[in-house]
Amino acid sequence: MYPGVRVYITAMGHDDITLFNALISVIQRKGFLPEKVYLLAGEQRRERIDHVRGCIQDILSAYEVNPQIEHITLNEEEFILWGRKVSEIVLREKELGNTVALDITSGVKSFSVGGTLAAWRRGIDHIFLLCQGDYENSGRLIFEIPAREAHVHDFIAEAKEYERGRTPDHT
Repeated sequence: MYPGVRVYITAMGHDDITLFNALISVIQRKGFLPEKVYLLAGEQRRERIDHVRGCIQDILSAYEVNPQIEHITLNEEEFILWGRKVSEIVLREKELGNTVALDITSGVKSFSVGGTLAAWRRGIDHIFLLCQGDYENSGRLIFEIPAREAHVHDFIAEAKEYERGRTPDHT
């Protein structure tokens, strides 16, 4: 289904639970089980990187995957730098024949904007976004959020469906 190594690019934001919820949802609802993870973080989030990295490792270990996890620290204010870094990752991984996904659920706006623009231009395979329903679900684990309130967008797949004249499935 997914050629090569499945690569997942994500970023730390203000809330780590959102990052974990997105990863779990992408695995369970889209069938994208990452083997390699790039964890991007703003410099002010540096002290939480090891914790978040360990949680990602634990989540993927539950699916019997021992992922390669690389963390990258950037200036949170510079969306151009975020875009450049995502662009470099996408180009490198696509050249290796890997399937690359960008998850913009967590992370700061500079990551979401810069990363999305760069990823789209570089032919990324997936751009995921978990919508968790109302703000009252913020900070809750995905298992605590009613399934009807949470769904995962894959903007690349949805764009292709629209091009074919079909309405995409939002699961």
